[in-house]
Amino acid sequence: MKNELIVAEAADQSARIGQILLGDGKLTQAQVDQITEVQMETGMRFGEAAIKLGHVTDEDIRRAVARQFDYSWLDARDGAYDASLVAAYKPFSREVEQLRNLRSQLVLREDAVAERCFVVASVDDESASSWVAANLAVVFAQLGERTLLIDANLRSPNLQKLFRLGTGHGLADILAGRSGNDCIQHLGQLGDLSVLTSGTVPPNPQELLSRQAFRGLLQEARPHNDVIIIDSPPLTDGADVQLLAARAGAAVLVARRHKSSVRAMLQLRDELLVTGATVLGVVMLN
Repeated sequence: MKNELIVAEAADQSARIGQILLGDGKLTQAQVDQITEVQMETGMRFGEAAIKLGHVTDEDIRRAVARQFDYSWLDARDGAYDASLVAAYKPFSREVEQLRNLRSQLVLREDAVAERCFVVASVDDESASSWVAANLAVVFAQLGERTLLIDANLRSPNLQKLFRLGTGHGLADILAGRSGNDCIQHLGQLGDLSVLTSGTVPPNPQELLSRQAFRGLLQEARPHNDVIIIDSPPLTDGADVQLLAARAGAAVLVARRHKSSVRAMLQLRDELLVTGATVLGVVMLN
C-alpha cells in the first residue's frame, strides 16, 4: 500500500510538471505523451525523460519545479526588473547563495532583533547598499516571509530603477502627509514582497526622516510584515543613515573589497552604535 502511494504521488508530481511546461509552451501535448511513455518503460522521472528526449533543457525543468514549490524564479528575458536583481533571475548563482547564507545568519540573530527590522548602510557607495537591500529582500520573500522593502534614500534613490516601479508617490510623500500607505506596491511575481519607493525627491530629506511619521509608519508595518528592510543613503550624505538606524533598531553594513577603508567602516559602525542600533554584521562585495 505504501509503495502504491509513493508511485501515485510521483505520477501526480510528473503530471503537474508536465502541465506547467505545457502551459508555458515548452512542450506540446504529443511530447508530454511521449515523455510519459518513456517514463513507464524506464522508470525515469518526468524531467529526466524530457531532457533525454531533447524536448526541454535542465533549466526548463528546474524552473518548472520552482513553480511547483511556489519559488520565485523569473526569466531574465521578460525584462520586468533590472538584471542586477540576481536573486530573482539567477537564484542558484554563487552570489545569491551567499545572500541566502546572510539571510540564515540574520534569522539566527532573531533573538537579538526580535522585530526583524534593519537598515542596510554603506559608507560612500549607495548602489552597493541598494543591491544588497533589494536582493536580500527577494531571498527573504522566497523563504515565504512577508517582506517590506523601503527606499529611504530620499536624496538619490535606486530601488525604483531596480524594480522598474516609476517615480510616483512613495516614502517622502507619506512623511510629508501628501499620500497614504496605498503607495506601497506588492510584487506578486517575487513572492510576498512589497516595495515602498522613495517617492518625490524632497528638499528636506533629513527633516522628513526625523518626523514621528516615520516611526509611526514602521510601527504600523511591523504587525503585517515578517521582515522590514530599509535602504539608506551613504554616510557621506549626512546623518540620514543614523536616523534610519535609530528607527529600525538594527543595521547591516555593506563594504566593497579594495575600495571601502577599514577606518571608514569603523566610523560607520560607531556612529550607528551611538544611536542604540544593533550592528548585525558586514557584507563584503567584490
